[in-house]
Amino acid sequence: MSSSSPFWDPGALVPAGQLGNNQIAPGVFSAGNIAPGIWSAIPESPSDPWPDQLSLWETIKLNGLRAPGICRVEGGRRRRIDERFANGSSGVTPANMGYDCGRFTITLTLWTPKQLEQLRAMLDLIQPPPTAKVQPRAVRAEHPALLLWKIDTIYIEGVEFPRHIGKQIFEVVIDAVEYLLPQNEGAAKEQPSAPSTDLGGGTWSVPQPRPMPADPSATAVAP
Repeated sequence: MSSSSPFWDPGALVPAGQLGNNQIAPGVFSAGNIAPGIWSAIPESPSDPWPDQLSLWETIKLNGLRAPGICRVEGGRRRRIDERFANGSSGVTPANMGYDCGRFTITLTLWTPKQLEQLRAMLDLIQPPPTAKVQPRAVRAEHPALLLWKIDTIYIEGVEFPRHIGKQIFEVVIDAVEYLLPQNEGAAKEQPSAPSTDLGGGTWSVPQPRPMPADPSATAVAP
């Protein structure tokens, strides 16, 4: 059984030597086959340093290993709201029950055989086959979108099969969930607050929450 993963259309690849001096773009050289029309400054090897001129939003590290190709992270974190209502009354009283774990997808876009092999090696690290001695573990993740929500540890829930999206390019979607331990915040009614005020210079005033009006049962006057 071969340890390599066949590329979806090897016949479409062009030997780099046919391009003249192995130059695939100004200042960019290749030592192997490339996909026609796809010139990229993205480092081919995850161990190569990420160029300063490229956005960190285009790459993600999982367990310290940079994923191949480029990535797109989509999803977020939501609060769990219990909508409490009374029969015969309009509206509800939302109660904050805490945050759900953040759920998101990591979409990797790949276009070379080497990137496909790197994906296979990465999957062996982040989602090894479970055995009596190897159990699924949380994975360290580094990406600007996750950093915004202070998420640095995730579980890999699933990995979809690669799908071809055209022109020698394919995508792999990874489903992930945030590793978030219980915080014991308790339930509390949501309270609206007054709008914040722009004080200029990037400074905003943050008002204290406005207290909810008293329940009618506490303010009604007995006949």
